[in-house]
Amino acid sequence: MAAAYLSNPFSPQNEINRLPLLTRSQREVLKDLVELFPGEINLGRTETGYNSLLEKFNLLRRQSGGNELALEFINYVENVLWRLEQEFPGQYSSSKKTIDYNIKLMKKPLD
Repeated sequence: MAAAYLSNPFSPQNEINRLPLLTRSQREVLKDLVELFPGEINLGRTETGYNSLLEKFNLLRRQSGGNELALEFINYVENVLWRLEQEFPGQYSSSKKTIDYNIKLMKKPLD
């Protein structure tokens, strides 16, 4: 019975159950979101304060022409946030807030 319950895409208990029902553009924005936040374990990191967005941003800034690269990255993250808001209005509000907060953090040193 548990397998049937978990695989029911209409089950409101977990949004992951609805993945089979997503449109192509919804899947693409979720893929981009996962790539922005791949998780610490995948990267060999175990500390809870690790932030993959800020890490990538800081790596870009240390390169030649780093501020321009960092701005391009911020623009990309803003685009992912915009697409997430368009494709999932009323959903993933905590994720949207986290991304928006990180955008503000990345913009601060470039002002």
